[in-house]
Amino acid sequence: MPFATHARALEAIGDSSDAVDVIGISMGGLIGQALARERPELVDRLVLANSACRLDEDARPTLRQFERYARGHDWASIRSELAAAMFSDGRAVGYPLALRTAGRVFQPRPADPADVWRSLEFILEFDGCDELAAIDQPTLVFGGERDPFFTASLARKTVAELPNGELELVPGAKHGAFHERKWRFDSRVRSFLER
Repeated sequence: MPFATHARALEAIGDSSDAVDVIGISMGGLIGQALARERPELVDRLVLANSACRLDEDARPTLRQFERYARGHDWASIRSELAAAMFSDGRAVGYPLALRTAGRVFQPRPADPADVWRSLEFILEFDGCDELAAIDQPTLVFGGERDPFFTASLARKTVAELPNGELELVPGAKHGAFHERKWRFDSRVRSFLER
């Protein structure tokens, strides 16, 4: 199971009887759901940032294209297209241009390129929508109303199926809402975790 390594890491933090708060961003939110469902004793509260119970159907071709880029080691194309999907401000134009030019030379490369396409395959295969009722932990779903990967409608569906879910959608924000609207994300998550 893909979350087994994450479960071992949480166990190593301290006494395995102590649950911790888990914040999962994008694919991390999928892993967080699996952890909360399969190892509930490890997770106290869960935050799904720019994530939902599955990837939106309309985003699947984009992730398949990212997978082709990854198999060809074309990291600049992945990063530039992802930047356009993440930001709703000038970075949606400026970052892709920089990543396709200077980024081809100066951006770091993955230590193991296969990790990238395996991660993309995991996202494409993951569907936890029918298993949300098994996540009893208080869960905050935070996202952008214009996120093309984990859409607002999927975020609403996720919260509707969670026994103890809350929703925070940021108007105008895309897949990088947690970063682009960092103050709002940080303050909302802090208030959720401190209750």
